[in-house]
Amino acid sequence: MIRPRVIFLTVLFILSYCLNPGKGLASWDCFNNIHKEAISDAINICPAELRTILKAHEASLRKQVDYIQSEPPSNRRSYESYYKEIVELARQKNSSRYEYMGKMLTDMTIYAFSAYCPLNVSLCNDDEILKKSAVMFDGYDAATDYKKCAGSYFHGDYIYAGRGQDFQMLEFYNLLVNEIVDMWATAWKDAGRDMSGMPKASTLVRGTARTNEIKKKDVAGTSARPRNLAEIRNEEKTKENTAVYTDQDLRKYN
Repeated sequence: MIRPRVIFLTVLFILSYCLNPGKGLASWDCFNNIHKEAISDAINICPAELRTILKAHEASLRKQVDYIQSEPPSNRRSYESYYKEIVELARQKNSSRYEYMGKMLTDMTIYAFSAYCPLNVSLCNDDEILKKSAVMFDGYDAATDYKKCAGSYFHGDYIYAGRGQDFQMLEFYNLLVNEIVDMWATAWKDAGRDMSGMPKASTLVRGTARTNEIKKKDVAGTSARPRNLAEIRNEEKTKENTAVYTDQDLRKYN
């Protein structure tokens, strides 16, 4: 029996090749590379105790991105399932389990990536995006309840301020890193662990003031879904036709 991930990657290759002949899965690698950099940037922002733990396993976490990006949405664990396990692992304070905890922290970030990414994979240019990207830490947002996340997408009404794809991707990267930090820090706090050592709000943690085209007011405190529902439905319909995906992740919108 062919495994779902094998079918999924085959479909990705065909779609990517058709949209960008000659590049194949290189286009999808662009998303992986952006996601990996966001993981590394988030590690540098999170609470000091957690940062030390994740820094020791950073290579493993970055590698884990390849796995979770290749996982069909219908096969994903729920966000709440990840969250509960991470909190329990953090409470145990068992250093032999920290690498696994880091992988779980990485896995649950796919929800933010899938929800917020405004760009079709065939148009992705990670070299340009990462060269121009800037991250302004908007402060830890304790009010966001990520446990309400269900299926593959968050609920929300966030709309990107920029109209051009280049600007949207820069805004997306800043938003993604901040959302990952909020995810991780919320679980860490719920486990009763030390929250000290995070930068002050409005600290520029990547890039320079000249390259930071993203205003704090555009990204602070959001838990939103920039892509509209019609786009998500069309994307899921395409995936459903491959016999890999179903529409189960979007039933909440019906």
